[in-house]
Amino acid sequence: MVKRFQDVIVLNIPNWYSNPFEVDAIDCEDDVQEELIGLQNDNDATMRYHRNGKEGLWYHQSILNSYPSLWKHLKLLLLAFPTSYLVESGFNHVGTLLSHQRIGQDVTQQGDLRLKLASLKQNVSALAALHQTHSSH
Repeated sequence: MVKRFQDVIVLNIPNWYSNPFEVDAIDCEDDVQEELIGLQNDNDATMRYHRNGKEGLWYHQSILNSYPSLWKHLKLLLLAFPTSYLVESGFNHVGTLLSHQRIGQDVTQQGDLRLKLASLKQNVSALAALHQTHSSH
């Protein structure tokens, strides 16, 4: 397990990501100090952080536009985990679809893989309730 996630274990997560308003800007990298000081003095960002936490702060478009150096450091960190999850999830679903029950079928031509990877859940009972039988038969 340690070998598989070695890149995540050694990942350098900046201390200002978790607590941007509590960290001393002098202890941070040189290229983010000025923007971090600006962020710490931004009343809108402070309220957003206290109301929504760090996720609500870093995923807001106005913050990303106002502090591009901070975003440059964080975007790889924030995008790495969901992207890795989606790739692994896709491989797992392809493995399931190509199991012994479906040998010889082309998964890319089926709609099954798209349904497995989508976040939409099927609601068969709602579809059945909308179905109207023909009264003439």
